[in-house]
Amino acid sequence: MIAATGAEIKHGGDRAFYSLPMPAASWPNHKTGDTITMPARSRFDSPEVYLETCLHELSHWAEVRVDWDRSQHGYAMGELVAEISACYLASELGMPITLEQHAAYLKSWCDGMKDSSSFIFKACSMASKTTDFLLSFVRPEETEGIEEGEESAVVATAR
Repeated sequence: MIAATGAEIKHGGDRAFYSLPMPAASWPNHKTGDTITMPARSRFDSPEVYLETCLHELSHWAEVRVDWDRSQHGYAMGELVAEISACYLASELGMPITLEQHAAYLKSWCDGMKDSSSFIFKACSMASKTTDFLLSFVRPEETEGIEEGEESAVVATAR
């Protein structure tokens, strides 16, 4: 799935991060940025931790592609969305999840958002949208192969 997105991923340095497209709000006509930087795989405790971190950064990469405005929602909300999305993705892809690491990271950002009673619902909703977008690179649409006119019956049945 990671390769299927076509995201530019560079390796080097000692921290993982996503660089927004520059100039600001220029995607898809940006001149620089829109890259994920990851430390070398050998710097992670396990292949799973490397992949979970990559999924987190890939969720940030998806932000501009699903109309998520980080400046409108704040940095803490963006981190929650990316981490929840990484958990959703790992689960959907059948990857083992290091729950302790995710729980500690999520708790640190949730603690900073105690003033908003609806933040967790917003974060989960946006994480779901981000996850669906990223999974769309490897999953055929549910209605693929359905004859015209039958699609509404399938959608109604699924509800």
